[in-house]
Amino acid sequence: MLLLTKLPKNPQTMYFGLIGGGFSFVLLFFVHSVPLAWMCELMGGILFPLFNAQSAAIFQREAPRDRLAQLSAVRLFFLRVTMPLGILFASLPFLALNIRHVYIGIGSLIILPGLYYLIASYQPKKTLIPEKHES
Repeated sequence: MLLLTKLPKNPQTMYFGLIGGGFSFVLLFFVHSVPLAWMCELMGGILFPLFNAQSAAIFQREAPRDRLAQLSAVRLFFLRVTMPLGILFASLPFLALNIRHVYIGIGSLIILPGLYYLIASYQPKKTLIPEKHES
């Protein structure tokens, strides 16, 4: 908790947490000992909350106050609906993938969007609505 109060509250911190958490899954593909796997999980456990805390803070800051309760319920609904996907990935024997391949696949699915949005967050914002110049 103390760590989260000292970090900058910006999208780059959020994407760094997402990429770092996904990287912990990718590292599990390469690790062959249990203590090193614990270290990978510790790294993911430290970095993923950066994403969760920043995401929740940005959501609460940007959502309209009169719709915050409804939007929070929808956000939680999507979270709960997608939880069974973890069970699906872990229990599909016909894919002929061992658990290491599943870890690298899940890690890549987490890292790639995180990298895209991290890079996009450094690009200047382009709007479709032209600015009105006062004459």
